[in-house]
Amino acid sequence: MENNYAKSRVDGIANYLEASFSLLGLSGPRGGSKAISEIMCRDSQYCPAIQLLYSVWSQMYLNRVNITGGDMLDSDAVACIPYTSFSTVDRRMYDYVGRAGHELSINHRTHVFVHLADLLSALASQQRVP
Repeated sequence: MENNYAKSRVDGIANYLEASFSLLGLSGPRGGSKAISEIMCRDSQYCPAIQLLYSVWSQMYLNRVNITGGDMLDSDAVACIPYTSFSTVDRRMYDYVGRAGHELSINHRTHVFVHLADLLSALASQQRVP
């Protein structure tokens, strides 16, 4: 089962890359999108925005009965999370990001917040560290 999931993840990210290249009018890499996807999926540190975004979309698909239009808009901000010190998202996206982070063995919950008070507390504690 794990191998099937890994294969579908590689294929899914490859499809995402091909669609992105096509949308931008680019021909894509010489080795093909699947070769790039296989490299990316070896380590969660390779292209973390694409991997996190793909994982969040996968989590949303599993919960597709409850998806709202706002969730799709909120998912755009997810791509920024790996490159920020702190991020805020709504409760639903926080849950999706948490599940996706777990799937990727990344703890994004250390710097992703729902409540402004929690973010301010994290900022204050970071400033106290010499």
